[in-house]
Amino acid sequence: MNRALLMKIGWNIIAFPHSLWIQVLLSKYGVDKDNLPLALPTRYGSPLWKAVGNVWNEVIQGTRWAIGNGRLAKFWKDCWLEDGRCLQSYTRSPMDENMLNECVANYVDSNGMWNWDRFSSLLPNHIILRIAGTLPPIAGGEDDYRYWGPAKSGTFSVKSAYLFLLKPLPNENNSLWSLIWKWQGPQSIRCFLWLLMHNRLKTNEELARRHVITESSCIRWGHSREDALHAVRDCVDSKRIWLALLPKHTSHTFFTLDLRAWIVCNLKNQLKITNKEDWTVVFGVTVWRLWYWRNQFVHAHKACSLSNVIMEVNNRSEELFVLHKSLAGQRTPKTERWICWQPPRWPFLKLNTDGALKSSGLASAGGLVRNYCGEWVCGFSMNLGSCSIMEAELWGLYQGLKIAWEHGFRLLQVEVDNLGVTQLLNSSEANRSCISSLLWGIKDLLNRDWQISVKHVYREANCAADFLAGMAVNLPLGCHIFHSPPMGLHSVLFNDGLGTAFARFV
Repeated sequence: MNRALLMKIGWNIIAFPHSLWIQVLLSKYGVDKDNLPLALPTRYGSPLWKAVGNVWNEVIQGTRWAIGNGRLAKFWKDCWLEDGRCLQSYTRSPMDENMLNECVANYVDSNGMWNWDRFSSLLPNHIILRIAGTLPPIAGGEDDYRYWGPAKSGTFSVKSAYLFLLKPLPNENNSLWSLIWKWQGPQSIRCFLWLLMHNRLKTNEELARRHVITESSCIRWGHSREDALHAVRDCVDSKRIWLALLPKHTSHTFFTLDLRAWIVCNLKNQLKITNKEDWTVVFGVTVWRLWYWRNQFVHAHKACSLSNVIMEVNNRSEELFVLHKSLAGQRTPKTERWICWQPPRWPFLKLNTDGALKSSGLASAGGLVRNYCGEWVCGFSMNLGSCSIMEAELWGLYQGLKIAWEHGFRLLQVEVDNLGVTQLLNSSEANRSCISSLLWGIKDLLNRDWQISVKHVYREANCAADFLAGMAVNLPLGCHIFHSPPMGLHSVLFNDGLGTAFARFV
């Protein structure tokens, strides 16, 4: 946590170099604010400066560039792709210093597209695909700026820095987190299960390890060591409770697993215990109450009979089961709606766009413009290379708006089937992330002199755009404009023209 707090100071040096205190600090230690080094000079300086220098490498690793006009970020040296590595680390051959210092804008041709001849032979194919999915710098656009890559919003926070320092957790740990915090019961029991999973219960063994007490044995039955698993499962009293709750055929496996495997096995009900209505709930309640009655015996010298503990477990489990069943019944039932594509009102045209992401990681986008009769005006498919699904959706909208403007359409209704796109466009908060350049380009197009509206529709009303987006992965990289419908799309257009509706529960 202390390192995360120090990273906040380091980030302020990067994000706000014109602040007076930062200028004084950098001037004192001879650091150029316009050309920050990969490592701060920490041989001499105050303890705070040296501490910031110790975390400076992590700050640099988390820093990304959002490309606007491409005149500040360096193409080879700076991290402007989402993977967090500079392109220089991927190069196959040595490069001269002048080339390394070139900005991103220098690698765009006169048409505003990537100048592939300048760098495609120097980089591996998967990086080429990632660059293809990135919007080239826009001449006249906003300046490039740095954002904090580990945070989705692009805004630095101590929390995101702390998680960044922890590094990505293994998938197993992520699933364990979800397994416990989605357990259907009170938050107090979830917290207890989390402590139990991490072996953090204050058992005699744990207290002896912390030198709070000298004996680590079980007070109830004299076992040589009382760890968490012994307290809630293997102690004689605990074992009697479990044997009364479990069917006989599962008892052997139940008592032979280690702590973490035992908890996961029961929270997933991998033993297929069916003599209880919801074993995962019974299990959570039982371990919680076993720990409670263990503490009552140790600290208050109160004992509870086997029958009373079992009755309490069954009653509390039944209460939770009934409660969740009643809450599930209170949910608003989904109603069936019939969804179809609607033509625009005269004299408007309608633009539908969509993005797609295949399991191979290849992304694409597509869209089409139709008139008030549902007749084809123009369309496009775009092979984007490699990018996220949100970037693909925004690419489709950006390219569709750009084509519509260049064709002279000034009365336009736009429909997308990704709700996140419309939310981003309507949000007043500045987005500082890898999609910010696409958002800036879209908003710049929307603010031009035309009548235009953008709204969300269900995917059943966006079938034609979905078809064009899906077919793009089989085309060469780049945008392909169609002046007539491509093969295979006619049936979709025919159904849209007839007003064919599809059922959807909403």
